[in-house]
Amino acid sequence: ILRFANGKTVEIVNTDAEGRLLLADALIAASREKPEAMVSVSTLTGAMVAALGDHFAGLLCRSHKLGAALLAAAERTRERLWQMPLHDGYRDDIRSPVADLKNANYHGASALKAGLFLEEFAGKVPFAHLDIAGTAFLSKSNRLLREGATGYGVRLLVDYLQAASQETTAPGTRYKG
Repeated sequence: ILRFANGKTVEIVNTDAEGRLLLADALIAASREKPEAMVSVSTLTGAMVAALGDHFAGLLCRSHKLGAALLAAAERTRERLWQMPLHDGYRDDIRSPVADLKNANYHGASALKAGLFLEEFAGKVPFAHLDIAGTAFLSKSNRLLREGATGYGVRLLVDYLQAASQETTAPGTRYKG
């Protein structure tokens, strides 16, 4: 059982789900800076590959405004996203009898449960996760990307940040995600 800086405890039930533990630490640290929004990107789950293949990355986000801004950036850059539901009905599946949470649950909807797990560490900051497991590295080219490492999400995030900075109306005004 790990205790995180925000006080939450996590039972490690699968050592192959270690990346989300690192992301949890990063989200806690970032949220302390009180950002307008947080977006994490990783090859979070094989379940996203099964769901979306290699043409879409999964968007896990509860904030309508942040999600819409990321989906718009995805359309502009052709780095496609598909929004997945962060349904609270799955939250009990990541609860632990010996800690606050467990780091994995592979009994269906595991990508959504991984998103709910990460959300626990974002605090009140609008948060999105891009699961690029299917799009980060391709064994063969598709109509959008070449074979090999794709850098998927970089163009999308740059576009998102540029669009957000254009929404500001005065010097020093920050994006309200």
